[in-house]
Amino acid sequence: MTLQEERLKTDVLVIGGGLAGCFAAMKAAEQGAGVTLVEKGHVAHSGANTTGIDHFPYCFIPQVHGRLGHTIEDFVRNQTLVGVGLVDQDLCEMMWQDSYERLCDLERIGIKIRFDKIYPWNFGYEPGDYPDDPKLRIVPWNGYRVPAALNIEGRLIKKKLYERLRQLKVRTLHFHDFQQLLLADGAVTGALGFHIRTGQFSVVEARATVLATGFLSRIFPAANLFNHLVPPNQTAEGQIMALNAGAKLAIMEHFRRVNTRVEIGRARLKNWVRSSPATPSGYPAGRVVNSAGEVMPSQGRDFDQLMDAQAGIQQAEWVRTSIREGKTPFYWDATAATPEERDYANWSSAEEGGGIELYRHIEEDLQADLSTHQIELAKPKVFDSDKPMGFLMTSPSGIVINTRCETSLPGLYAAGEAAYGQHFPSSPWAFATGARAGTSAAQQATGGPAPAVDSARVNQGRDALFAPLGAGQGVSWQEMNRAVGSLMGGYFLGASTYAKNVGLARLEELKQERLRAANAHELMRCRETLSLITVAEVFLRASLFPRKADEWRIIEKSGDGLCLSTRPIRYKFPVAIPDAGKAKNRGE
Repeated sequence: MTLQEERLKTDVLVIGGGLAGCFAAMKAAEQGAGVTLVEKGHVAHSGANTTGIDHFPYCFIPQVHGRLGHTIEDFVRNQTLVGVGLVDQDLCEMMWQDSYERLCDLERIGIKIRFDKIYPWNFGYEPGDYPDDPKLRIVPWNGYRVPAALNIEGRLIKKKLYERLRQLKVRTLHFHDFQQLLLADGAVTGALGFHIRTGQFSVVEARATVLATGFLSRIFPAANLFNHLVPPNQTAEGQIMALNAGAKLAIMEHFRRVNTRVEIGRARLKNWVRSSPATPSGYPAGRVVNSAGEVMPSQGRDFDQLMDAQAGIQQAEWVRTSIREGKTPFYWDATAATPEERDYANWSSAEEGGGIELYRHIEEDLQADLSTHQIELAKPKVFDSDKPMGFLMTSPSGIVINTRCETSLPGLYAAGEAAYGQHFPSSPWAFATGARAGTSAAQQATGGPAPAVDSARVNQGRDALFAPLGAGQGVSWQEMNRAVGSLMGGYFLGASTYAKNVGLARLEELKQERLRAANAHELMRCRETLSLITVAEVFLRASLFPRKADEWRIIEKSGDGLCLSTRPIRYKFPVAIPDAGKAKNRGE
């Protein structure tokens, strides 16, 4: 392949075109900065919420929560409890402080957040009782005693964000995979990448750079590498780019949940897995029953359901007993719901985008009527409170940032799931950190000196990026990806210290293999897989490095290896965290 080359200059470079990246680009442009946004796909149809979103999970609404006497501190404490203490409370507080303004940003780009009618299952008062009459459809959210979420009409959120970026004249480079940061005198001065269809090499020089590349998929064993809830083209490339450039990462390991939880009944139908996140909830119409018609214990619409340890234990025991007594499979049952409840569930699910196809599948393919039919659910999972969970969507792992979303590298910012500090980041985290990162980057870039770019480093980076194209007899990315998944399944998930060390030795053998790519698309997959190899090493080494429950584990590059250390978690608002059945007070 003959390499073409393009060189661009910009004030702010944003890498990643999901919710966080779009907000970063939007806010930087609104500050008057020249902005370039690069994305592997098309910005209007990319990221973890490409199919839409029906909810805004974390929002402190002054006219509602403030009127009832709730404070942002209350929600930060709650989030700390749900996150088992692994929360940066300064960042968490920042998200809650910014949440309502970010919700209003969505309204300004054309997302409907207020409605003529609210329902009995919406928290608050009847229409007309609110100060300023906001008419918000506030609903429960997992783990929150006071409802902190609201339903919105967000099916077209990416399209509307893209329209706003075009209005602001943000330069968008669709179908570009950026993989290496440019450095000069210890500061980030842009990045290198390539067009995933043509293979054109791209150099973007920037006064400030924002990483908003999402979270992680394809690291653990899977029958189908691309049939995931998490977008499969997100392989922690931003986190690894930052690590390789010298930035600090935090945690990068497993951690546990606060209570025993049952994962069943969230409309995850049997054999219904697809690569578009945001699973419809079915709220308020659904309940879970076994094949004997017995209903899973639930506190119905009580808002503290998932914070109740006893409720979690009862649900887990009900699932185990049903399996033991042969009362399987399990079903999603909306037959007892009212037509109005089913219509509401259908409406909110359709705004998730993927829910449109879910209901079409139920009604057309299955020929089912939710007023009369129960829908078979996938096999339930029980997560005990003393068993760790993985670094995926719920993780506080990522690039260390402060409340300006600055990383430990000058000129580099991080937003969304690429950034550390928040349990189950979700969309408000993307909106809040994206806006902060974009604003901070624009402030740095406006009037700042032109970035210095080392041509020798550019050439070295280009050669490294395109190495798989000349590999000849190398292995395919598919083979390597499955090998990494197999290794993580055998030597990481639930493995002993001895097994993890064996895994590291096996990983060193994998690292000696050369990947091959026949074209630019395969080159993108090779780069993703190489990122997974580094993630696997980070996971293994991090899990072998001890930390206390109230510490962050910090990971950074040291020569050709990794340097691991710990630092205490600062608790502005101390919370009593259950620790495998024993309460320990975090921060006192």
